Amino acid sequence: MSISSLIEKWDNIAFLNYNLIAWFLFLARYRRNRKHLLLNTRLRNLHKGDRCFIILNGPSVRNFDLSKLANEYVIATNYFYKTDFCDIVRPEYYCIADSSFFNNSDSEDNVNNLLKKCSYSKFIFNIKFLSRFKKVISENVHVAYSKHMPNLFKIRSNLCGLSSGFISVSLFSMNAAIFMGFKNIYLLGYDFEPGILSHFYTDTNTEKTIKARQRKETEKDDVCGKYWQYSQAQYQNYYLSNYARRVGINIYNCNPESHVRSFPFVDYNDLF
Repeated sequence: MSISSLIEKWDNIAFLNYNLIAWFLFLARYRRNRKHLLLNTRLRNLHKGDRCFIILNGPSVRNFDLSKLANEYVIATNYFYKTDFCDIVRPEYYCIADSSFFNNSDSEDNVNNLLKKCSYSKFIFNIKFLSRFKKVISENVHVAYSKHMPNLFKIRSNLCGLSSGFISVSLFSMNAAIFMGFKNIYLLGYDFEPGILSHFYTDTNTEKTIKARQRKETEKDDVCGKYWQYSQAQYQNYYLSNYARRVGINIYNCNPESHVRSFPFVDYNDLF
């Protein structure tokens, strides 16, 4: 058995203990969060048997003719609303899970501008940001109690209860699509190159600051070794891929140059 396999199994055993604590905390806080979780019942299997497209943030998004998505179910993420593509696509759903979107001096403006620009969308975000943005809660804003650590043994996609909290918004949005019952899920812009992730849009000031710090750090350290989150995200891609297959849902990556190899590749143009 390789060292990486041993580390993975050891991590997953540790996650089991973490998730036991997370379950008891969920039960203790259930009454406080019940109204938000009950609102999510409207999303359960709402699109059973349909297909959707999840637009992520890699540069390869520019390789696709997004006008073809005008009549499709689309899930957008993070700063997509700042691009011209948003007016073309008009996403049905919008997932936000990255801390950089919320935890900076521009965070309140980010949320308010997003809600204004995409007033036609339904929004899904992680409950850990709830305390800062309670005033934006409405029937179109869904809160996921995503504090279960996804692992080799279990993925939780029930947004009405304790659900898995993934390292990236990419995986968070896929898990939400599974909960909504989409049969075929297609990923656009899932490039996920190691190191300082490039985006197809212009970086925000917060992202520029983070990337500047990372550039200094990676002069001394190999990025995959230093950034444990990147390796964990790759593991989580496989966990989610296996889970989706078990429940009869297909997830496809439309970028054959992607650094994520856990999902089968398809040609975007063949889908229309």
